[in-house]
Amino acid sequence: MNRIFIGVFMAIAGTLCSHAEIAADVDRYQAGSQYYAYPVTDDNAPVLSSSPEGYEPFHIEHYGRHGSRWLTADELYMRPVDYLRQADMKGKLTERGRLLLKQLIFVSEVAKNKAGE
Repeated sequence: MNRIFIGVFMAIAGTLCSHAEIAADVDRYQAGSQYYAYPVTDDNAPVLSSSPEGYEPFHIEHYGRHGSRWLTADELYMRPVDYLRQADMKGKLTERGRLLLKQLIFVSEVAKNKAGE
């Protein structure tokens, strides 16, 4: 019983100590790990070199993800289309449901033969 009490006490103490570290920090949002966007200010901005003659500097940012953005099989796009078509034939779709059906048909056509890309 004492071992359980000591284990629980240590877990709670560890949590409180971690919280104190974050609370004492200047910016508590830095505890957000990869979700924290580090600010660039005039104090820590990089020193830029001059651009070659005839060129003007510019900046491009890209936010993207690695890996496939397509489903693993073309049939997976057709499942919701088939269900909605059946519902439409039975007169069960609302106007919004018919719009969704059109959109899913479009997506399935665009995705054709792209499975796993």
